[in-house]
Amino acid sequence: MDIYDERNYGPIREGLFERHIDNLTKLKRAILQAKGDEKYIKLNELYDYAKVIAPAFCFDDDPIRVNYACVADFINNTEKLIPPEFIMNPAITTDRSFKCSRESEPEEIAEYIATKTRVQLCKRLTQTENLSLITMLDLEDNCSFAAFTAASLAEYLGLKAKVKVLNPGFSTDACLYNGGEHAFTLIITDNRIFLIDCTYSQFFINSRCQIQKNGIMLSRNCQPGFFMTLTPARRKVAEKILRDGWIELKNDELKHYIDGFTLSYRNGLFYERSEDFSFTTPYDVNTCWDFISYEKDLLDFEDEETLGYQYTPLKNPRMRFDKY
Repeated sequence: MDIYDERNYGPIREGLFERHIDNLTKLKRAILQAKGDEKYIKLNELYDYAKVIAPAFCFDDDPIRVNYACVADFINNTEKLIPPEFIMNPAITTDRSFKCSRESEPEEIAEYIATKTRVQLCKRLTQTENLSLITMLDLEDNCSFAAFTAASLAEYLGLKAKVKVLNPGFSTDACLYNGGEHAFTLIITDNRIFLIDCTYSQFFINSRCQIQKNGIMLSRNCQPGFFMTLTPARRKVAEKILRDGWIELKNDELKHYIDGFTLSYRNGLFYERSEDFSFTTPYDVNTCWDFISYEKDLLDFEDEETLGYQYTPLKNPRMRFDKY
């Protein structure tokens, strides 16, 4: 028997999800019982199973795949049960002994703003000023608080500051995800530009950085941290931001930072159709400035169907994305 959901998106096939719940639960149990890296091997087995069963959930009268939503939710909820472990060490600078004034060197000002922002984050999340504690936390959903805190500190010091929000695909019009924005701060001092991002470590949590996560319908793709580890230049930028909470934008630093997000927006269809597993982008640093200014977006260059949530199952559900 089919029933219609209250939003009138299409028929929900009763019992379809229930046919797979035993296997899904067995895979989930294996993940939670596994130790060390074995849990991620088991997590990828869950991803593989979700891709194999996807075609059974696809119907012409259900273009947004409501029937698959329970599978996607099951995966998302399973990932949340894995304690945060990071693919790059988010060790941070904890020295708060220095003072700062409008006459301080630009690097000192950036360091001061990032550290004070982290102190406020720590108070918000742990009710202490022990900065080492936030190296173990998932900072998701705290980026706006951190970005506006940094901007306020910069403005107090008489600096120009702007909060930037990265929407998926760098587009405010395309609904590539439900939410998924990320905020960071740009400050300008002595005609030098510094990027402040004190919640960047949220994108380096291991359970979110599995490349085989790509290709699952209605599920977020592999997150930026994975892609930031693949080249020395990107890794250097990531290490700097994770450690200090800031980086000066002098050359291609913005491109490397933005590339991580750009690559994370591409779903499994991009790789299946292009057969491009280089995990690179053709966009120069000037285009990246256009992205964060909303003068251009990824839909100017790439197919919307291959960005954000995936609504078409892979032709080969067993394809591998770890071909780098």
